[in-house]
Amino acid sequence: MASAPLPLEAAPIAFGTDGWRGILGVDITVERLLPVAAAAAAELAYSAPPALESREVVIGYDRRFLAPELAEAICSAVRGVDLEPLLADSPTPTPASSWAVVERRALGALVITASHNPPEWLGLKIKGPFGGSVEGDFTQRVEQRLAAGGISVPIPPAPGASLDSMPRGPT
Repeated sequence: MASAPLPLEAAPIAFGTDGWRGILGVDITVERLLPVAAAAAAELAYSAPPALESREVVIGYDRRFLAPELAEAICSAVRGVDLEPLLADSPTPTPASSWAVVERRALGALVITASHNPPEWLGLKIKGPFGGSVEGDFTQRVEQRLAAGGISVPIPPAPGASLDSMPRGPT
């Protein structure tokens, strides 16, 4: 049985059960993921319990294609909203990121994973300061932040590239 063809146009960014997921390279791209990660991190900070003084956001990822690279890229989005990303040094199951949030008393976690979805999919899960999935009202606020605009996140250079080696245009 032949599989359905992949769509060529990205679906709107919308959170569903436990995160935002889509087809890698169509829905999930660096250009689309960075503002989502920045909005999610900003909302984690804004919604934090008053007694939680952390500025840390755990960044986890699974073993899917490009997941480690996308996790590294969203660190720049977290830094862009004046928070400190804590990037896992190897692929981790989502519960390990949740545990790290609680253990470190972090603001939450952003996890690059598509869970049970087919291999061509990837996504972003948001975990709150209690280690569990954030509620629908939280993700609605993230979507509102995105719709309001004003979230500009520079795309980081490719791994191994330095700013000195980047093309500068006419001088």
